[in-house]
Amino acid sequence: MSFDEATTVFCDENARVIFDPDSSFKEDRYLILGTSELSRWLLVCHVYRRNEEEVVDYFKDLAKEAGIPYQSLINLYLQDCVKSRRKLSLEWVK
Repeated sequence: MSFDEATTVFCDENARVIFDPDSSFKEDRYLILGTSELSRWLLVCHVYRRNEEEVVDYFKDLAKEAGIPYQSLINLYLQDCVKSRRKLSLEWVK
């Protein structure tokens, strides 16, 4: 099963979402049970990201140009960071 197929569970109108009782104190994790676009039952664990409005607007503009959903574009950027092993260069200034 691919990540792309797992995301289609969120389009299932009959899917059920519950809070994951095993989630950590650092994040609220949820489970969704539903059928994928390939008609397979899937249980998908997910969290909600809270992005700043400026960041979301930036990706919405880029996504509009590319013709894909902005959430998919954000995921593609994050996947690229993982594959490229990119690290943030951060320096604190006094």
